[in-house]
Amino acid sequence: TLGDLRRRIEPRLRQRAAMVDLAIDWPATGAWDEVSIELDPLAAEQILFNLVDNACKYAAPDCRERRIEIRVSATEKELE
Repeated sequence: TLGDLRRRIEPRLRQRAAMVDLAIDWPATGAWDEVSIELDPLAAEQILFNLVDNACKYAAPDCRERRIEIRVSATEKELE
């Protein structure tokens, strides 16, 4: 489920963001947490980590709000 993926990767994302004084703003758990998807969890974790890592490297020095927003939107056929 998306909730399982979140629980696996969230500590690592928060740790990386904290290194440059950023917070991770992830929506509270909700119905989307129970959405089941078929994917390679290690690949998904690496993609999410790379996105947060890039934000830490390239956006952190100039951002006013010290946070990274992660938003999830799911439909029957798509996940954003």
